[in-house]
Amino acid sequence: MGITAIGENAFNDNVYLTQVNIPGYVTSVGKQAFFNNTSLKTVIFQGNAVEDMTIGAQAFYNCAKLLTLTFEESSRVADIGKEAFYACATIRNLTLPSSVKNVGDSAFRRCFNLTTVSLKAGGQDVSFGESVFADCNMLTTVNLSAGVTEFNSNIFAGCRFLSSIKVDADNPNLSDEDGILYNKAKTVLLFYPSSRYTDVTFAPTVEEI
Repeated sequence: MGITAIGENAFNDNVYLTQVNIPGYVTSVGKQAFFNNTSLKTVIFQGNAVEDMTIGAQAFYNCAKLLTLTFEESSRVADIGKEAFYACATIRNLTLPSSVKNVGDSAFRRCFNLTTVSLKAGGQDVSFGESVFADCNMLTTVNLSAGVTEFNSNIFAGCRFLSSIKVDADNPNLSDEDGILYNKAKTVLLFYPSSRYTDVTFAPTVEEI
C-alpha cells in the first residue's frame, strides 16, 4: 500500500498533468488538490478500495479540459465536496458510483458539456447539496437510483435543455412518468423539466405542485 491521502493544494495550478489514476487505497483527496489543472483530461478513481473516500472542496475545480471522469466499480467514493468538479466544462457523461452518500453544493456546476447524469443502483441514501448540477447547459437526461430518496429541484437550476428524469422502480419515495419527477404516489409534482414548458402535461393523479 502506498500513499493513502493526497494533501490540500498538492498539485494546484499544475499545467503538465494530463491523467490522474487514484488507487483504491487512497482515502482522501484534499481541498484544491488538483485545482485549475488546465491540461488534465482524464481522472480515474480505481476499484478495490479499502475504505470510503472523500473528495475535498474544489479538488478538481476548473479542470477545463477534463473529458473523462471514471469511478470504477468498488472505488468507494462516498463524499464529493463543495465545488469539487466546478467548471470541468468538457465532461460529457457522468456515472456516480453506488458508494456515494453526499454530493456537496455546486459540485458539478458549470460543467457546460455534461449531457447525461446517472447514479448506480444498490447504494445507500444519497444527499445532494444546493445547485449541484446548476448551469450544466447541455444536460438532457438524469437517471436516479433507488438510493436518491430526497430531491431539491434547484440542483438543476439553469439546465435549460433538461428533458427527462428517470427513477429506478425500486425507489421508495420518488417516481417518474414520461420523464417528469413525482413522489412515489404521483400526487406531488416535484420537478418538470424546463425544456418542456411549451407543452405542459402531467399525471392526472397530481394533487400538489
